[in-house]
Amino acid sequence: MNQQAQALLLVVVGAFAIRLGWTDEHLVYVRDWVRWPLMAAGLVLLALAAGLVLSQHQEQAAPRTAWLLFAPFVVLLLVSPPPLGADFAERTASTPYRDPGRAVSGLRPLPDGDPVRLDVADFYVRARYDAGASLVGRRVELTGFVSHDPDGAWYVTRFQIACCAADAVAVRVRVDGSEWSPARDVWVNVVGTWVDGSGVTRRSAAPAIDAESVEPTDVPRHPYE
Repeated sequence: MNQQAQALLLVVVGAFAIRLGWTDEHLVYVRDWVRWPLMAAGLVLLALAAGLVLSQHQEQAAPRTAWLLFAPFVVLLLVSPPPLGADFAERTASTPYRDPGRAVSGLRPLPDGDPVRLDVADFYVRARYDAGASLVGRRVELTGFVSHDPDGAWYVTRFQIACCAADAVAVRVRVDGSEWSPARDVWVNVVGTWVDGSGVTRRSAAPAIDAESVEPTDVPRHPYE
């Protein structure tokens, strides 16, 4: 791989980073605030590529296998992967909060509305760690994708990320009372009420929502919470 080829590799990587930031594709990998650092990094790579092309340094050979460095970026430029889904959620299902006290301390009073829209994670924390105190008597609406368990139950599910998909943690709420059992990875809106005691009396069980309605929906712009 000569100097021009190295510059081309930098261009490909830089262009990929800029495209991710310019579009919403970066939201499959990272939080929205990473958009601008990602685009800045892409511009830096393009500048480095220009510097290589304009420099008069003696070219150094590299193994032909170095061309394989292009492969993953070419694939990602051509094919956009979906966000994390049911398969990963089902394999990694566990208690997503190691510090329940901190999770509860961040809760705010439920806003007005009927039903009130909640993040899946918000519902989970209120049910499991606050004994459902703020959920009693309130109709809520949750949006997420469908995951299953070996016993045949299904869950409205979202991933929480701190920075990127690499640190994703699945948060699941079991859906009871629905005649429709959607397929895995279908995105749904679920309206219903908290199943009294679920997620509290049995710490190994997920909180549950008694569904009044379950409707399919599109994948949201922000697939992670």
